[in-house]
Amino acid sequence: MKSIKSIILILLISFSINTTIDAQRKNVLLIVVDDLNTDQAAFGNTAVHTPNIDVLAQEGIQFTNTQCSWPVCGASRASFTTGTYPETNGVMDLKTKIRDVSPNIVTLPQYLKEIGYTSEAVGKIYDPRCIDDQYDYPTSWTSPYNKDYTYPVEYGPFVKGQYRVYVSPMIKGPATEKGPDGVLDDGYIDGQIALDAVNKLNSYKNSDKPFFLAVGFKKPHTPFIAPKKYWDMYDINDIEISPYQTLPVGTSELALNNTNNEIKGYDDVMALTSDGTLAGEFTSSITIEGLTFDKVLQEGKQKELIMGYYAAISYIDAQIGLVMQSLENNGLKDNTLVIFTSDHGFTLGDSGMWAKHNILNNTSNVPFIIVDPNRAASIETRAVQLIDIFPTVCDWLNIKELEQFQGNSMFANDSDNTTFPVNLAMTRFKKSGKIGYSFKRDNYRYTLWTSQSAKIDEYSTMVPVEEEFYKYDGNTSHEAERYNIINDTSEKAKLDEIKIEVEKWWNAYFNNHKNESVIPENPHLAENVIDINNRYKVYPNPANKEITVSGSFTKNTLIKIYSLDGKVLIKKEFTENMKDYTLDISALNRGVFVVSVNGINYTLIKE
Repeated sequence: MKSIKSIILILLISFSINTTIDAQRKNVLLIVVDDLNTDQAAFGNTAVHTPNIDVLAQEGIQFTNTQCSWPVCGASRASFTTGTYPETNGVMDLKTKIRDVSPNIVTLPQYLKEIGYTSEAVGKIYDPRCIDDQYDYPTSWTSPYNKDYTYPVEYGPFVKGQYRVYVSPMIKGPATEKGPDGVLDDGYIDGQIALDAVNKLNSYKNSDKPFFLAVGFKKPHTPFIAPKKYWDMYDINDIEISPYQTLPVGTSELALNNTNNEIKGYDDVMALTSDGTLAGEFTSSITIEGLTFDKVLQEGKQKELIMGYYAAISYIDAQIGLVMQSLENNGLKDNTLVIFTSDHGFTLGDSGMWAKHNILNNTSNVPFIIVDPNRAASIETRAVQLIDIFPTVCDWLNIKELEQFQGNSMFANDSDNTTFPVNLAMTRFKKSGKIGYSFKRDNYRYTLWTSQSAKIDEYSTMVPVEEEFYKYDGNTSHEAERYNIINDTSEKAKLDEIKIEVEKWWNAYFNNHKNESVIPENPHLAENVIDINNRYKVYPNPANKEITVSGSFTKNTLIKIYSLDGKVLIKKEFTENMKDYTLDISALNRGVFVVSVNGINYTLIKE
């Protein structure tokens, strides 16, 4: 009969091999929604029906203070797929192709593809205007990108893809449209994208390779269109318009997108007349809560647009539900990191603006949820950025970060030695020849307008042209600015604190703006050791009745002890920050077990 030591040795060898294989099978599902602000129930707007997004928030880590790097599709998407700011990668508009300006930059799908992942995309991930006709295949993807879908023949020829029921090539049509009776979700492109994603997830079920799947939904981008049943969820009489529809007090015109060209392009929202005077819908005066706003969109039209936006969100929410159900049905959920977000926010009448192209809160702030099977659900209010997505995935997969990164893992904290400050998110925009750098930290936003660039000018030489400082109540993610408090002496200490972090950020940016990387030959970091990156320790080992897990734990930390056949025997979720935790293991039999701390595995021997 073999001794317990021999059995343990055999089990340890088996466990070590299985740990390596399991680590390589960690999957990533990225869901990106176009032009989605934080109008979801989980982020504070309970008027919007988003049951599937709400479930993600309940299961995952909900980041309520996430900022895009540039409030335009092309620039934002090039930024978060590379982990670099737009000035660094060169995409700052809707026409520059990233491989023309940064041919050697490494994208997230490219990195995972090169280390052995099946890397695929459906829908809008890159902006098609900022990538080649092949959607960066084969550099980023293991299979060609599908641009065309076949719609059910019973719907007839009315479908015009993303945008609307077909009218004619010469008529753009209204800004909203309710789908006709009998046309289901697959009558529009986002329904087809969801089905495409489901088919790909079905194909991964029996694959030996891990996968990275990026799913990009195209609504609620204008025009606001959805199948009829999603419109029927809302009553226009219940729709509330923005309570503040003018320039924040004390703020310069640099803060505003005062043309509203995106929404004015539709037939039912009139643009400027040839002599430059306002016409049609932008001539109204509205009184809300005792405040009167002039030259704004007519109230009924505002409600109609907001209702259409909400209907489109509910439509996308249903498609997300299909994708998540498929992930679970295929047995992939427990080993897949799910990331849900948008490329930027969207303004619905706040400060008199519609759409994006500004750096106020409801355009720069985006919904963000990470569902990590190894972490407990929680809510994080510190400021993070979309460019943190790429480093976060590297952290979760335990692979090396790239030289080009200008963001941090979202799992990083203040005690980590990061190049760029933690809890400081930057959104950039350009207007009238001036660059606006808007910094979010906690419930404050500091915006610096200057003629200089953080990429080429040192902070000591920077001269502000205009400054803005806003404070938010923090109760919801969706909140419009009313006052620029830059000269409020009672907030000077907070402003000074943020400016110190801004200087750190500026200096880091000035010294770190590399638009290329070399994919490491051996990207995987050490696995199955007692101390990984000095973050955690498990001792004693071997143990008898208890072990101590030591490290810098946050309230998101999740500790599990597994049997070697994968059964969870002990589970501990932290509800507050801690340094050490002692686990009673007296109920365990003798043998070898797996201690998992936030997805990092350790061998435990019970004597």
